[in-house]
Amino acid sequence: MKSSSKISVLSLICGLVWPLAAQAQYEGPGFVACMDYGEKQLMQDGTIRSVVFVNDRDTTIEKYTQKVGSQFVSSILTGRATVERNSGRAQKLRYLCLLADERTPVFFHATEEK
Repeated sequence: MKSSSKISVLSLICGLVWPLAAQAQYEGPGFVACMDYGEKQLMQDGTIRSVVFVNDRDTTIEKYTQKVGSQFVSSILTGRATVERNSGRAQKLRYLCLLADERTPVFFHATEEK
């Protein structure tokens, strides 16, 4: 899948899912799996010292059970995290994690929280 296609799919998912997500804290195995997967993705940046995922009422999961391109996605997990950069500056993020099943993340994306 081309980069522009991935961005279009992500934009579509974000636009459709975030407003519909239930406002309930999620504590299932998908949260831990996405934390591990997301931390690895974020640490590749090279400027991040630590990552803290916030599990509160903004952490939501929605069943999806469709394909995104050729990848089956069972759930979409969204929430907030804070990263501390090597410079000492903290940055708040919103993230989206796609899960193939309850323990297998296949996509993670984070953006600066406004």
